[in-house]
Amino acid sequence: MANDSAVESRNDSDVMLHVDDDDADEWKDLHQQVADGHLVGLPQVLDWLEAHYEGQVLEVELERDDGEITYEVEMVGPNGQIVEFEFDAVSGDLIGIEGVGIREMQKTPPGANQ
Repeated sequence: MANDSAVESRNDSDVMLHVDDDDADEWKDLHQQVADGHLVGLPQVLDWLEAHYEGQVLEVELERDDGEITYEVEMVGPNGQIVEFEFDAVSGDLIGIEGVGIREMQKTPPGANQ
């Protein structure tokens, strides 16, 4: 039986990245770019989010738009707010945040006054 899709999971997490058959070749190319160190892996992005923001990941998309590759991560915060984080897939840098109640999701850095 042929594999109908490519799915990557992160340890025991509920985070799944699903790719349809039509995108399988592009997925393989992107996966190889991660393996070769040209792109940041999804676990690094998710670890950064976990260290800096409270919430549960709902969805992850790997987008290629105008030659730029980004991770878009949608999270639900502790108050039910939905926030989307956008990361540069080459550098791993956070390049955008959209949503409401973002400040309520931020974790206090260790050693910071509360």
